[in-house]
Amino acid sequence: MNFELLSYLLKASLVMAILTGAYAWLVKRETFLQVNRWLLWLNVAATLVLPIVPVPDWEWVPDTPAQIVNQAASWTKEKAPKQPFATTQASSPRTAATIVKEESLSKAVSTVVSSQKTWTLFSWIALVYWLGVGILAAKFLVQLASLWRLKQKSTLYATDFNVVLVENPTLTAPFSFFHWIFYNPHQHTTDEWEQVWTHECIHAQQYHSLDMLSSELLKCVFWFNPFAWWHQRLVQETLEYITDRAVLDTGVEKKSYQFHLLRSTLNTSQQTFANHFNQALLKSRIKMMNKRKSSWKAVGKYGLFIASIWVCAAFTKPYREIVKATLVKKMPELQPVLQVSASIPKENLRDFEWKSPAPITLLDSHSISTEPKFVSTSQPVASTKYLIYRDSTVYWLVTSKSKLSDLNAIQQELNKYGLEFETTEFKLDPLRLFNQRIGVICLKKGSGSTSSAIGDAELFVPCQSISGFATINKKGMMGISELEPSLPEFKKLAEDDYRASLEDLRAHHLDYLVIETDRKVGGGGNRDYSKASLEYLKSQNKTSTRINLSSDNYIRIGEEYRSNIVYLNGRVSSIEEIEKISFQDLYLARFKDAFKDKKAHILIFTYH
Repeated sequence: MNFELLSYLLKASLVMAILTGAYAWLVKRETFLQVNRWLLWLNVAATLVLPIVPVPDWEWVPDTPAQIVNQAASWTKEKAPKQPFATTQASSPRTAATIVKEESLSKAVSTVVSSQKTWTLFSWIALVYWLGVGILAAKFLVQLASLWRLKQKSTLYATDFNVVLVENPTLTAPFSFFHWIFYNPHQHTTDEWEQVWTHECIHAQQYHSLDMLSSELLKCVFWFNPFAWWHQRLVQETLEYITDRAVLDTGVEKKSYQFHLLRSTLNTSQQTFANHFNQALLKSRIKMMNKRKSSWKAVGKYGLFIASIWVCAAFTKPYREIVKATLVKKMPELQPVLQVSASIPKENLRDFEWKSPAPITLLDSHSISTEPKFVSTSQPVASTKYLIYRDSTVYWLVTSKSKLSDLNAIQQELNKYGLEFETTEFKLDPLRLFNQRIGVICLKKGSGSTSSAIGDAELFVPCQSISGFATINKKGMMGISELEPSLPEFKKLAEDDYRASLEDLRAHHLDYLVIETDRKVGGGGNRDYSKASLEYLKSQNKTSTRINLSSDNYIRIGEEYRSNIVYLNGRVSSIEEIEKISFQDLYLARFKDAFKDKKAHILIFTYH
C-alpha cells in the first residue's frame, strides 16, 4: 500500500461518514423514497470520486480539515521503510573503478537490500487491510457461486413480465436477484403468493439488485469503516420501503400484507446482496407503511443533505501551493500564468461596476390611488393536468388514469386556500393499468364537507370520473359531481382517459381472465407454463411431470394430474378437450395444488 492509496481511503472514509450520517439524521424517515434511493447512490459516487477529482480551491472552504487528513496520512508515510541503501561517493574514481567490479557491486547491493528489508507499522497496516478485503471478497464470490448452483438445481419458468421464476422446494423464503425470482411454491397460499409475486417483481423491475451489489462491494473496500456497514443497512431499508409502498399502491390490503410479513420466517443464511420478501426489518417497515406522507416542508432537509457535500469538500480540497508546484513541475510554461493569477488583487474581481442611479420621479399625493388593484391578471399554474384555474375558481378532475401523484398535487393546491382534499379509496386493477374505484372527500373548515366514491373494487372495470370545484375567495364554495365535467377541457380529458383504460382492458383481457378464474377456484400454490417455458423444455429435450407437448405440438397432461378439475378460459372443461388445443393457441397453463378443502385444478387459457 502506497501513501496515495492510504490518503484516498482516509478521505473517502470521511466523506462516507459525513454523508451517511447526514442521510440517517435528515431524510431517512421521510417518505420521498425514490429520492432517498438516489441520495444513497450519490453517497456512493461522492465517496469514490470526491477524494480524487480536482475540486476547485474555493476561498470560502477552510484549509484546516484537509490539512489534518494529510498530516494523519503523512504520519504513516514517515513510518514506511526508507530507501534501502544510499549512494556513496568514492574517494577516487580511478580507485573505485579498479576495486569495484560489476558482479561484486550487484551482489553487494542485493545483500544490503535483504539485510535492511524490515516490517514497519505501515507494512502491517497494509497487510491487515488487504487481508480484510480478501476475506470479504472471497465471501462475496462464494455467495455468488452458491446462488449459481441453486439456480442450476432449480426449475426455471419464463413469464411475460421480463422475470424468470426459479422454483426450488428447499427454499424457506423467497428472494430475487436481478430478473430471477427464487421461491418455494409449497410455502405460500394463493393470497400470499400474489403479494410475494408483486413484491419480488417490483424488486426485479426496478433493478434493486444493483443497489445491493454496490453496497456490498463498497463494504468490501471500506470494511474497516463502520459507516460502510451502516450504509448497506440503509440501502436495504430504503429498497424495502419503496417496494412495500409500491405493493400497497396496487390495492393490496395493508393489514393483510403486514400480517403476512410478521408470520414469515427469516432465513438468516440467505445472500446479503439479494432482495428478500421478509427481511429482518419488519418493525421499521411496518412503521413506515403506517406513516403519513411527508409534506413538502421536508425539502429543506434534502437541501441540508446536499449542503453536507460542502463539509466533504473541506476534507478533500487541494492545497493551492501544492497544486501549483505540481502543475509547474509537469508544465513549466504555466509558471507565468500561475504567478500572474496569484498576484491579481481580489478587489478587481467584480461581477458588476457601480453606475449612477437612475433619476427618481417624484409623485404628488393626487397621483397616488388608494384603490386596491390587481398587479397581475395571470392565473396560478397548476402542477397537474387534472386541475385548472378559472378566475377565482379552481376545478379538479379524477379519472381512471389519475395517479396518486395527481391526487397529491390537487390536495396541495387546495390546501393553499384553506380547503382539505383527501383520498378515501384508491383501488388499482391487478395489473396496475387503471383505477377500479376512487373515493374522495373535500371540505372547508367551518363550512361542512362533500364526498363521493365511484367504481367497483371487485370487477376489473375502469371507474368513471369525479369532478369538483372550489372558489378561492372569502365566501368559499365547493362541490363534487359524478356527472359529466362542466369544463370542455376536463370533458375531453375524462373521455380520453376512460377510452385508454378500456383499451388496456381489451389488450390484457386474458391476464384479467387468469386472475378472475384463479380467484374463483382458490386453492394452493401455482405453477405456470407459458408458450416460452414449453418451448424451452422442448428445445432442451426436457420433460415435465405436469404438461408437455406431443410430437405434433398438442398439449399433453401428465398421468398423475389427469384427475384434476379442469377449466378452459374460465369455464369447466375436461382433459380430452384441452388436449385438442394446439401449442400455438396456448396462452397459459396453470396448475394449482390442493389446499385444505380445495381440490387441485388445471387452468388453461388460449388466444381463441
